[in-house]
Amino acid sequence: MKTTSLLPIFALICCFTNLSFGQNTNRHTISGYVKDQATGESMIGASVTIDGNKGTTTNKFGYFSITVTAGPHNAAFTYLGYQPRSMDLNLLTDTVLTIDLISSVNLQQPVIVESKKRESNVKAAQMGKFTIPIEQIKAVPAFMGEVDLLK
Repeated sequence: MKTTSLLPIFALICCFTNLSFGQNTNRHTISGYVKDQATGESMIGASVTIDGNKGTTTNKFGYFSITVTAGPHNAAFTYLGYQPRSMDLNLLTDTVLTIDLISSVNLQQPVIVESKKRESNVKAAQMGKFTIPIEQIKAVPAFMGEVDLLK
């Protein structure tokens, strides 16, 4: 009877297992907060883009998290009314950032809000009110001796 050793088969299985699980070791997470530089207020819904093709937005706390492969990347941070900011990163491990954006709005003159006079057909907030002249009511056909305005 011939006996075979299971050791080469076991080594082969371990090798493939290490290859399949080892692929996740070259991915790292970039996370952090995006804030207003002047006030320190969290920026809700700020855009975070990595290399122009992968992105996310900040949550209600101004927090973001995105996982990418290890190596060099360019991260861009944008928010409406603020100057965009970009930075080059070389990811070797998970990275936590705090990004301060500068407002691009410069209000040196006061803002004046004006309104126009109400239109003549709007005098009060009365919904569902109709005024029908007597001449029109008399012109409505009568059914069984009565004029039915709802019909």
